[in-house]
Formats: sequence, C-alpha cells, structure tokens
Amino acid sequence: MAMLSVFGCRTGLEQLVTNDAAVIVVVSDAGSSNRDAALSDAQPNDASMGGDSSIGSDAGARDGGSGMDSATCPGTRSATPSFVRSVASGDQSVWTNLDTLDASDDDAAQTSLTFFERESERLEATSFGLDIPPQATVTGISVAVRRRASFMGVIDSQVRLIRDGAPVGQNRALLAEWPNAFAEQTYGNPGDTWGLTWTREQIRAPGFGVGIRAVTDLGLGIDIAIDLVRVTVHYTCNN
Repeated sequence: MAMLSVFGCRTGLEQLVTNDAAVIVVVSDAGSSNRDAALSDAQPNDASMGGDSSIGSDAGARDGGSGMDSATCPGTRSATPSFVRSVASGDQSVWTNLDTLDASDDDAAQTSLTFFERESERLEATSFGLDIPPQATVTGISVAVRRRASFMGVIDSQVRLIRDGAPVGQNRALLAEWPNAFAEQTYGNPGDTWGLTWTREQIRAPGFGVGIRAVTDLGLGIDIAIDLVRVTVHYTCNN
C-alpha cells in the first residue's frame, strides 16, 4: 500500500483503489488543487489495466463454440464445407473433384449430363463447423452456390438442406437455367428456415449441410460444375 500526503489545516481521508494497490490520500479543504493532482497521479496506467482490446467481439464461423456468449445478436454465421460426397439414386451422373467447394477459384466439382443420365447425383456438402450462441433462435438459412453449365437447358432438380445426413425441409430448386459462366445463386434468405425449426445442436452437427441436384431435358453431353457452396445461418437471441 502506498501513502500520499498533502498537509493543511483540516484533514480528511479518501481511499482510491486501483488494479494493483490501494492508495490513501490525506487532503485538506484548503488545498483542492493539490488534491486534484494527487488523485490524477493515483490513476492506474494502461499497462496495469491489461486485458484484450477485442473483448466482446464476434468470433469466426469455425470457432467451435468459443466466444458464443458474447456474440452480437441478431447475427450470422457463414462457412464452407469440409466434407463433400456424390450420393447416387438411380441412373444419375456422378460428381468428381469433390474437394473444391471452399473458394470461388473455378476449381470445381464436375459431372456430365447425357442422354442416359440427364440428372446428376446429389452433391452433398456437410461438416460446415458452424456454431451459434446457446440462447440463439435460428430465423433463416441461406445457401450460396457458384455454378455453371456448358450449354443451355440445365436447371435445379433439388436444393434441400441436410440434417443428420438426410435431405429435409422444402425444396428450394429454381427454374432458372444455370449460366454458361460461373455465377453465384442464393437459395433461402434471412427469414427462411426451409419449413423447419432448427436447434443449435443441429446446426453444429457434422451431418448439417445442403444437397444439390441438376437436370436437363436435352439429350446432349452437357458439362456442369460447382466451385463454391457457402451456408449462412441467421439468428436472433432470447435474452
């Protein structure tokens, strides 16, 4: 404990508490300017405060749950998949080059739609590593897909969310044709839960994701490709 004294005709006692120690200042009514100076000298400096300038900041999508209690609400979490597979169902074309859906770099998962295989297998992207605060309520899920087709006539057959490894909820497939050059299409929105209620555990689970199929009515060899899938979870918090 440090003691700082300023003498005068009448004394009183005031105690200041800093992070490191208590400082006792004896002051007089007559010496108000000296009292102010003493109080100023007793304030802790920046070094004694310590701490992190980013306290309360929002953590990244793949933080595994750290920082969730201090996350801003409402908020969002976005991520790309760490596991992708081609899921068969009948006579459908197989997707290849599956480890390429994490960046818009034209390095893409690919397949070909032919006379005998006019629909693709389900390109299933999961294991997004997403997390939301414990008190959060999911208000919507949006999925961005960057895709192209080498010829006209290719449309979505199925765009559905995956829960516990199986397609669930409403089909958000669009009738718009896939473009000839890579372009991003968003399915769902901040207020669309795809007809389902979602829990934090379901969003965090490795089996959460999205499945995509494409189809054509043309009996041609059409090459199609997807080079990015990004899921965004929108939420609010129940305080």
